[in-house]
Amino acid sequence: MAPPGAAAHPHARVLAVDLRGHGQSTCELDSPDQLVADFERLVIDLDLRCPVILGHQYGGGIAAAVTAAYPLLWGALCVVDSPVISPQANYLGVWSSSRPPR
Repeated sequence: MAPPGAAAHPHARVLAVDLRGHGQSTCELDSPDQLVADFERLVIDLDLRCPVILGHQYGGGIAAAVTAAYPLLWGALCVVDSPVISPQANYLGVWSSSRPPR
């Protein structure tokens, strides 16, 4: 079976990331800020160039917070079925340390 999204583009690499405390992740979530830092490390460690981040529902808020905190790391943001609003971003604890997307 092909990985999810493999047919989207023959040269694209699709990564499905389990957030801390979710899915098969063995890492505990102590702070929502850790989720944002995890994505920064992922992009740097894998040497990804202008990756597109997609978040669904709760993951959409995380994706928005990640791109707001590190806007130069990302090629694009796609949020699906998620209310990305200021109170959600404040809940994530990162909005105050970054500027909102334009």
